[in-house]
Amino acid sequence: MKKLLSLITVVSLTFSLVACGGSSKEDGELTVWWPGGSPAERTAIDQAKIDYELENPEVTINIVPQSTSNFYIDYMMSLNGVDYPDIAYVDHVYVQQLVYNGAIANLSDAGLDRLSDTFIESLWAPNTYEDHLYALPFSANVLATVYNKTLIEAVLGREMTDDDVPSTYDDLIAISQKILDYNVSNGLTGDDAYTPYTVPAGNSSQSFSAMAYLSFVKRLGGNIITDDLKTMLLNEDPSREAAELIQYLGQMGYSSATFEEGRFESGKVGFIEMGPWKITEYSRIAENRDFEFGYAPIISLTEGGSRESALGLYSLVVTDKSINKDLAIDFIEYIATSDKYQLLHNTAQNLMPTTNTALEDDFYTGEVWDIYVEQLNHIVARPGSPEWAEMERQLGEFVTALLNGTRDPDYVASLNYALQRTLDELYS
Repeated sequence: MKKLLSLITVVSLTFSLVACGGSSKEDGELTVWWPGGSPAERTAIDQAKIDYELENPEVTINIVPQSTSNFYIDYMMSLNGVDYPDIAYVDHVYVQQLVYNGAIANLSDAGLDRLSDTFIESLWAPNTYEDHLYALPFSANVLATVYNKTLIEAVLGREMTDDDVPSTYDDLIAISQKILDYNVSNGLTGDDAYTPYTVPAGNSSQSFSAMAYLSFVKRLGGNIITDDLKTMLLNEDPSREAAELIQYLGQMGYSSATFEEGRFESGKVGFIEMGPWKITEYSRIAENRDFEFGYAPIISLTEGGSRESALGLYSLVVTDKSINKDLAIDFIEYIATSDKYQLLHNTAQNLMPTTNTALEDDFYTGEVWDIYVEQLNHIVARPGSPEWAEMERQLGEFVTALLNGTRDPDYVASLNYALQRTLDELYS
């Protein structure tokens, strides 16, 4: 708690020098923070603004481009001035943090629990805290196993069959060893050698690394933290076993200690876990470089085990101190429950809508999309702890250390102790 109060105090002092008081907006005016990196990201919100203002001439909606990468600090700082948004598009992992800090509106109090059947069941819970709804899901993504079919066929010396696609960790180990043997048989070394599998790792991939670890633990039947977000579980068997499996990939040379996404795209890596946002790019790469990618569900880590993918989810929240809170709530319901805006936003980026009916659109059909759609039923959401940023950093570093041999799986006990102290301080 002391750490959190210190941050808020610093932010408050900073903004007290330049601003005081509440929002200067007039009745009927809304400001929406929305990612603005590309036209594809803006299409849906721009159209929703036009449509809503036509239906409600007394309303003015201002769209402000805002980076999602620095969202949390930017948003919390804005609350101490007059330029805070009424609505924001946020990574779901921040929802519970914002609730904890009293920043966003309780949507259950506004009656939006009635919308639960509109949305995909697995995407509803990450937007809740202590059985209350605080955000509406708007854009999702999951991971699937993507593999270089051309490479695997060269290694096998024949055409691939469905039986050759690894469905378990043991299957992955078997084909990984064959790839290494192929390197030796063909004198392939250095940059010419093929890497069997790439685990997200390295300083630039900490977020992805932490999500990978979270997914491994879940596939082994565990969690890294309790449901009330107050007790770490890293010292339990699933967490240690996940660390052992990741370490083995590094020890055997099946994965390097850096995320080799670029080498996968150049045809030098056999397997990667990747989201649907890459579908179009992978099709273009395969066509230009004359090799073929294949898609499969996330592998299970045990025979008959589960196949959870880490979840990427962006949601819409309403600032609790907005002077137009009721109007803001009406607008996020308007856009989030509309298949029109869901599809405009998500199809343009090869992301996934969050309503049941939008996901039934013809866009999300076919062999590849069927895999991603089914994967939505097997997900693990990042815990919405106010200390997730610290957990993410330490878990990301741990994954890299397991792969490069500088940490052992038993280090989970030290991680558990350190992060538990952080939580105890937060909640004391």
